[in-house]
Amino acid sequence: MDRRLKRKLATLATYFILVLLFCVRATGVHFHMVAGLIFIAVLAIHTITRRRRILKCPIRWQVADIVCIVALVVVLVSGFLIPFLKGAMIVFMIHKLASVILALGILVHIWQHVPKKK
Repeated sequence: MDRRLKRKLATLATYFILVLLFCVRATGVHFHMVAGLIFIAVLAIHTITRRRRILKCPIRWQVADIVCIVALVVVLVSGFLIPFLKGAMIVFMIHKLASVILALGILVHIWQHVPKKK
């Protein structure tokens, strides 16, 4: 398969899953939990396998990646805390805010990979 086609399919899949994760009322909580864990696992694997390239990138790109990693950890931890804290509103708000920051960070990360015309 062509590299560009793989990249476009991965980008579309990422956008699609992000939209589904933000539509909890339409998809259900169980789907949200399973899809969220799979999404976080895929992002973690992507980050771990690309860590050498990330460290060689310009600082402005590294900032976006660090924001994504921090937001990813906050989303994961707050998502695990929601059932244990009986749905405390502050945990929901932290989870939602970190999710929006993660989604924006992912969009910036994908935009960084778009080939630039000279």
